[in-house]
Amino acid sequence: MHGRSAATRPKGGGYTHIHTAIDAYSRLKYSEFAGAENNANCVAFLARAIAWFSGHGITTERILTDNGAELGGTLRPTDVFASPCYGVS
Repeated sequence: MHGRSAATRPKGGGYTHIHTAIDAYSRLKYSEFAGAENNANCVAFLARAIAWFSGHGITTERILTDNGAELGGTLRPTDVFASPCYGVS
């Protein structure tokens, strides 16, 4: 089905976002359904992804994003999204 109008969308249907983190060296991936695409969900996802990669012996050194609005754009130490990033070496 195409379109977003209620007439073309099945009842109860909708959209969800999938966050994905990929290790550039090993290409190991971590993904999860994100629910609403907002800053709080992005921060929580990033913290879980860093922990998951750490559990697989992968140290997070840098994070590359698409700088979407929900990510806070350019990171500063005071940004909510930056909190897990500033712990990254």
